Amino acid sequence: MTVGTATVDSTGVATLVITVGSASQTLTAVYSGDASYATSTSPETSISSDQTPQFTLTLNPSAISLTSGQHSAATLTVSSVGTFADTMQFGCLGLPVDATCTFSATSQDLKAGGTMTAQVTVDTGNPLGSGSTTTNASSKLTFAMLPVGAMAMLALFGLRRRRKLASLLVLVIAIMTLGAATGCSGLHTNTTPAGTYTFQVVARGQNTGVAESQTVTLTVK
Repeated sequence: MTVGTATVDSTGVATLVITVGSASQTLTAVYSGDASYATSTSPETSISSDQTPQFTLTLNPSAISLTSGQHSAATLTVSSVGTFADTMQFGCLGLPVDATCTFSATSQDLKAGGTMTAQVTVDTGNPLGSGSTTTNASSKLTFAMLPVGAMAMLALFGLRRRRKLASLLVLVIAIMTLGAATGCSGLHTNTTPAGTYTFQVVARGQNTGVAESQTVTLTVK
């Protein structure tokens, strides 16, 4: 049975208000797909009219400010309320364009009455947390080592072979230099535009379907 529909906004979030009765309800969200994305179906999530949370979720800091193309980390703390225990799964909803979030672990076990922490890294477009800086540094190291390697190889052969070997090395070095230069110039990184955004960090019980979220303010300069 379909309980309602909602339109996905520019951040990839669709909001639907549902009235829940005295008993808990199990819901599944379905995305119908478009020209760019395939259809998808979420896991079943339990929703209850009971306002008492079964676990709490906090993020420190809950406001992040960084330069576009860079990344920042925050600590996610999940605490069980009472006897609640489950394997917790993590994710982010409503991230701005070209931003990603990654967690130190995709899931962790939360014991009854216990507390667990995970690190979440928000990246505004800097690939693998290093980007062009690492690539350029590696290229410089390659160029620096090429002449040294060439001289070392020349020293290993007799005078009669050096001229032919030198010609071959010049060709090899030219090909390697061209390849490295092409690789650097081809590097392109999309970055999140400057602005202030909000998104949700979500923790969900794998077995119970119970979920809680924390709103994060992201300022990109």
